[in-house]
Amino acid sequence: MIGNLLSSALGLIGHQTLSYKHFTGYTVSDIGVKVSIYEEPIPLRGSFQPVPKELYEVNGLDFKQQWFVFYTSKNILEIGEDTSSDILIYNSKRYQVTSKNDWLDFNGWVGVLCVRI
Repeated sequence: MIGNLLSSALGLIGHQTLSYKHFTGYTVSDIGVKVSIYEEPIPLRGSFQPVPKELYEVNGLDFKQQWFVFYTSKNILEIGEDTSSDILIYNSKRYQVTSKNDWLDFNGWVGVLCVRI
């Protein structure tokens, strides 16, 4: 295994601390609507970077949305079939994790694509 590259990079470029809310499941409201349940937010350190606009079309991203990538050493849950995803909060704005690039087992980090909600 190669050393944790993210840890080395954060030492050079700096980091941000976001609030992280882990998705735990669903409940049904009084009117029959499925509602996501999350754990209480915890601080999570990493690098939060905007996706360059020139990459929106290449990656099939909606130009009306704001997209970011968050690099961290925590295994974050992405959207899946019949499941929601984790939520990140940065500067009082909420972001839903839509997909991830998982290098956790190889060198200790994940990069998650997030959209502002």
